[in-house]
Amino acid sequence: MAEEALAGSAVTEFEAGADERMYAASQWQLMWWRLRQHRLAMGAGVVLMLFYLVALGAEFLATSDPQESSARRGLMPPQPIHFFEGWRFSPHVYAIQGKRDLRHDAQLDGFMD
Repeated sequence: MAEEALAGSAVTEFEAGADERMYAASQWQLMWWRLRQHRLAMGAGVVLMLFYLVALGAEFLATSDPQESSARRGLMPPQPIHFFEGWRFSPHVYAIQGKRDLRHDAQLDGFMD
């Protein structure tokens, strides 16, 4: 009986300590404790942190020069996607073949004078 009374009083002391800690906690601590229990929110926080890290290293991770102009390529029509090569399934896009139209360039040169 004495052991059960001691065990019961230990539980109530623990609960009282937890209650006191909760009453003394700031609003930020209460929100953090609640957030830590939510797995989806914690996962989203990790993903958000990764996004911020990528944004900080964007210049290092960039594949092209941001100052390079691609005005001529901006007017090109979209390239068709080809899904089959012969009878084999192989999604691909053919390479862009640059050609120079001298008649068009001559018209532009005359316009600029």
